[in-house]
Amino acid sequence: MEALVGLSHSPTSKLLKDLLDVCRGAHRIPITLPPLTGPLVKLPTKLQYLTAAVGLSGSACAFIGATGGVGVYGSNLPEYGTYATLGAGFWTNMGISNSVVVTYIIGPPSSFGGLSWGVGIDADIPGVGLGLSGMALFGISGPPFEFLGMACGVGVGISVLPVDVTIQVSQTTLNRTAGKGTP
Repeated sequence: MEALVGLSHSPTSKLLKDLLDVCRGAHRIPITLPPLTGPLVKLPTKLQYLTAAVGLSGSACAFIGATGGVGVYGSNLPEYGTYATLGAGFWTNMGISNSVVVTYIIGPPSSFGGLSWGVGIDADIPGVGLGLSGMALFGISGPPFEFLGMACGVGVGISVLPVDVTIQVSQTTLNRTAGKGTP
């Protein structure tokens, strides 16, 4: 700071002095998060229905990435058909992969279709050339966010790190072949 005194007429030193003043005052800015008054996650509400899906999925990421997949689904509603999903999110890694994914939803197919988000982990199996993935799926409205189910996969790909964590948002479209539809 004392070095700037002699250069107080320079526009650059004036700017540096202003930045130092802002930095000195920054610790006085209070940062508070709103209190969480209830649970963050709630259990599914339609426990009498189960939906399962199997499909192919692909993703590409460089800390921010995209994912997509297609497959078939079925439910004890009874209802079955095909699905397509597109999503985006954040990864703690860079890479590309293709996987076979099995998804279990505690609820009717309408819980599987639509907008949802998930938190997952991916890990390479050393020396095998395959990787495993798992993701917890949640409804988009909340908090509390409704726990929908989980997705598990096995696949191949290349990545910088052997393990990563991901947070994704996805939109799933259902094409019902037969069945009753939404309860």
